[in-house]
Amino acid sequence: MKTEASKKPIPLDEDLIAELLAWRKETPYAADSDFVFASAKKNGKQPYWMSKIMQLYIKPVAAKLVVPLKGWHTLRHSYTTLLRQNENNPKSSPGSAAACIVQHYSECL
Repeated sequence: MKTEASKKPIPLDEDLIAELLAWRKETPYAADSDFVFASAKKNGKQPYWMSKIMQLYIKPVAAKLVVPLKGWHTLRHSYTTLLRQNENNPKSSPGSAAACIVQHYSECL
């Protein structure tokens, strides 16, 4: 793990949980020891590289939506900006799902 925060659980929306469970039924890498988004090149024992996910999946969708996106850092900050614009500032809600996702607080759900 990169940091202690990397080991902490994060809250998930019920719809996201349903999608992840559906994915698990579809993927050939559904063992408890496999990664959720496992690399076929590593037979499910390693995840896809984050840069590849950004390049192959996230950036094309952002381009179609005409959303300028440079990388993960930009995405994270765009997310927190949208939260603040919708009166859900992660810094003012310690322990909230939003705060946990952006890791502003150590005490999360």
